Amino acid sequence: MLLVLDKIPGFELVGIMLVCVSIIYSFYKKKDNVALSLIIVLLVLLYLLEYLEPIPTN
Repeated sequence: MLLVLDKIPGFELVGIMLVCVSIIYSFYKKKDNVALSLIIVLLVLLYLLEYLEPIPTN
């Protein structure tokens, strides 16, 4: 499933845009719990798709 998503052009841009929109929405609503949980879910999705660098474990 993740390999298919890697081959979609522009998919990482959509994820980054969704994170930005949810951050702006959470500031607009002043700490809305739904927006904050959406930020967490989208960041985890981007991490699983390996667009964020994993934390090195030495």
